[in-house]
Amino acid sequence: MTDASHKAQILKSIELVGISKAVGYLPLRTIKNHLQWRHVDARRHCANKNLKVAIIGPRRCCIKGGALYAWSEVMLREILHEKRQTLLEEGLEENCGAFVRFIGQVWLPDSHPLLPVVQEAFGELGQEPWWRT
Repeated sequence: MTDASHKAQILKSIELVGISKAVGYLPLRTIKNHLQWRHVDARRHCANKNLKVAIIGPRRCCIKGGALYAWSEVMLREILHEKRQTLLEEGLEENCGAFVRFIGQVWLPDSHPLLPVVQEAFGELGQEPWWRT
């Protein structure tokens, strides 16, 4: 695999945001070690695609070492509006930034009522989760 194709494969999670999914993420270690970018470079890459960004550090993130989360405000707002009753029942607001920070900090069990909302946001609704394949 060439360096360019390797980087393209890594960036796929972000490149599909706003196209086929509302949210994507990259572990901070992957950004540093494989893309050889600083956090600001990854933020700039996302900003150039009109994506919002949240960086959740290793002490708070459910991804070991922390992660950068990128989202399409339009796509995620639509999903959250559609699922607002579930959000309210689980004590969350219909707020994109707050939702992304929540999913970046809390690993949900399979039975959690918000899991289908998270799967839809990641473009994985109806698919076998990647960690089981």
